[in-house]
Amino acid sequence: METKAVCADLSAITSVQGYRDLVAEHMEDLDIGILALNAGTMILGPSDLISDAQFEQVIGLNSLQVLYMTKALINKMYSREKRSA
Repeated sequence: METKAVCADLSAITSVQGYRDLVAEHMEDLDIGILALNAGTMILGPSDLISDAQFEQVIGLNSLQVLYMTKALINKMYSREKRSA
């Protein structure tokens, strides 16, 4: 089994195309059988003291980024001869 680490600031990628570019640059040659998406952040404290920008950053990283990466890789994983997870 082969593994590869790709370092990227997921909070800075703002579109599915950004993830497609990341995949093309770092993962195009990989046969990806398992995708484990684990990016997230949180801000501690009362909700009324968290700025709108901070709230949007948390929701963006914890939700949108997972969907963006899934969308960028799903066709690659569907096209595998073996089943993907």
